[in-house]
Order: sequence, then structure tokens, then C-alpha cells
Amino acid sequence: MVMAGVAHADSTWTLTASGAVAGKNDPTSVTVSAQGWADTSNGALEAQGVGANGSAGVYLYSGGLGMKNKDYCGSSPCDTSEGTNPEHAVDNNERYEMLLLSFSSAVNLKAVNIGWMGSDSDISVLAYTPGAANPQAPSLSGNTWSGVTAAGWSVIGNYSNPGTGSESINATGRFSSYWLIGAYNPLAAGSTSGMAAQNDAIKLLSVTGVTRPPGGDNGVPEPGTLALFGAALLGMFGLRRRAYAHL
Repeated sequence: MVMAGVAHADSTWTLTASGAVAGKNDPTSVTVSAQGWADTSNGALEAQGVGANGSAGVYLYSGGLGMKNKDYCGSSPCDTSEGTNPEHAVDNNERYEMLLLSFSSAVNLKAVNIGWMGSDSDISVLAYTPGAANPQAPSLSGNTWSGVTAAGWSVIGNYSNPGTGSESINATGRFSSYWLIGAYNPLAAGSTSGMAAQNDAIKLLSVTGVTRPPGGDNGVPEPGTLALFGAALLGMFGLRRRAYAHL
């Protein structure tokens, strides 16, 4: 008899900051940590660390996780506007900033929840896909945004001005333990018509998705599987009826 898989309920991970930037969710044991990345090392990527209000690094604001990158200072060639509103958010003005979410198990992220935005809120989403050439967990340090796809990152999509609230992503249902979410980043995710960089700023409040069930990709029974399951049940009832007829 063919048994259908059991669907897993969606989980929401609310991003918090306590010593290290971390995530939490109640329905499952899967945990998530967040880290900020930006092209602040002469164009190369470097981790931005955990900051405090007014200092460089990732910080939890009332609208969610924001970031002041390490090139924050008052004169060129620094990111001179980084200390002013709205650049305490994850933005793409002068430097491209993204949050790396690292889960303890592969998840299919379905939505992001933006708690605050600046004048625009276009976002880019990428997921790490291990392969023969990239079997290990991703290392962004020293890479460039334009080089991440060659290092095992797949573009999930660019999403135009979702505003605040929940935005659906990842229509293909990709599972990954590592996700990059940030202001629209054409260097990493390619250009999308109608989107322009330099004015996008968001604070990420939470993400929603489903964990990978044992022995399955998404835990939702395929239509063919359900049909086979129904046929098997009908067959069992038919055998039982025939057995009773011969008593």
C-alpha cells in the first residue's frame, strides 16, 4: 500500500537580537541566525557584525533588522549617508546590503515580512544550492556580489516594491539552509525591468516557510500519490468484501 506524506504547517521565524542576531520560532525545532553582509572591503564582501543603535552592524529596530555598514563615516569615499534616515535599514545606496539567514535545517521560505521601508522597498532573494563544485556551507567573505552565483547561490527573484507587511517569494518551492535577503541587488540577482537601485531600504521583521519533512521535498502529497493511496484503499475494501462473500 502507498502511504501519502503528511503536510507540514508553515512556521514563522521572528528575527531578534540578543548578543548575536538570532531567530526563533515555536512550531518546530529549526533555528535561524542572521548576519549582515555588504561590499565594504573595496568592493569585496565582508560581514558587518552585530551593532548597536548608532554604530555599524546589524541592529534590531522596532520595524525589524536594519544595518549600518562598516563604511559608515562622514566623508568620501565612505558611505557618507549611512548614518542618516533611511540608511539605518538594509539598503542599496552606495553599498549593497543583504542579510544572510542560516537555518539549522533546509526550509522552503514562502514569505518575508517587512516591518519598515524607506521611499522604496524593492528586494532581492537568493538561496544557496550545494553541488559537486560547492558542497560546503557558503563562504561570502572576500567574494563579490557579482560572483556569488558562480559560488553556488541561486537567484530566487527580485520583488518590486512589496511595501510593509508580508510578501510571497520562492514560487518554485526551493529548499535551502542559507538565504540572502536584502535591498534590490542587481549585481547579485540580475537586473529587473522597472527596478532601480539606490533608493530601496527595508527592515526585515520575520520570514515564513515550511521545513523539509523526513523522506520528502515539501511534505505535501502529490496528486498522483493521493490517487494511488485511494486506489489502494478501494482495493483493500474490495478484497474484504470478497472474503466476506465466501464465508
